[in-house]
Amino acid sequence: PEDDYASDDEINIGFPYRNTSRTRINGLGNNGISFINTGRGRDLGAAVLALNTVSLNHMEFDWKASTLIPNSRNYAIRLQYRAGIDSYWKDLKDENGNIIEYMRNENAGHSHEFQNISLPGDALNKPYVQLRWLYYYTGLQSDPDVNARDMLALNNVKIGDIIINTDEIEYTFGNILFAYPNPVSGYKVYFNKVTSGHLYDITGRVMAIIENEDAISTQGLSNGVYIFRSIYGESVRFIVGKP
Repeated sequence: PEDDYASDDEINIGFPYRNTSRTRINGLGNNGISFINTGRGRDLGAAVLALNTVSLNHMEFDWKASTLIPNSRNYAIRLQYRAGIDSYWKDLKDENGNIIEYMRNENAGHSHEFQNISLPGDALNKPYVQLRWLYYYTGLQSDPDVNARDMLALNNVKIGDIIINTDEIEYTFGNILFAYPNPVSGYKVYFNKVTSGHLYDITGRVMAIIENEDAISTQGLSNGVYIFRSIYGESVRFIVGKP
């Protein structure tokens, strides 16, 4: 339970990321976050990052993992992805077909940097993509009489090397698609030009389709973030914040 703290951590009530015992995720400041399970029947867990890859035909990223405390039960951090919250998770693989993951090391302080990881093609040009770093037990145990788990850390996640697909877009200055007002508090959001395309919510669901219009009705939309993608490859994000 969320209020089940060890006695030494009662001073941390309301600040779970600085706990010092039991299953937990710890915030490490500039050194990222750490994961550790302690066998209390509520295992971790993963760190999840959400991305909008609309109009992208290539994207690379870096990350770093390390072993803070090696223990008997061997853990790993595996990189996975999915396009939309209703899709199933897939292992992300390198150019040789190997699963990308960090396997614990027997030495405390060991780390490894994963660089220039390419996002798979089926995760590109999507309004909502998730990456997750899954902390999991590998099934290996160094000492059968000891059940302590490895503490592993995740750090330096860097998203970069974005290339915009402009093959079908011919812009002139001042003609790039934008929406106004933004945030939207009324019942319509307007575009600066006539356009056609699909409106998505933050989970990737299609909420509306327009053809040769310069506005979209927000009357049936809940408050939140929305992404409009035109048939010409342009995309614009706006916020609905009706009173």
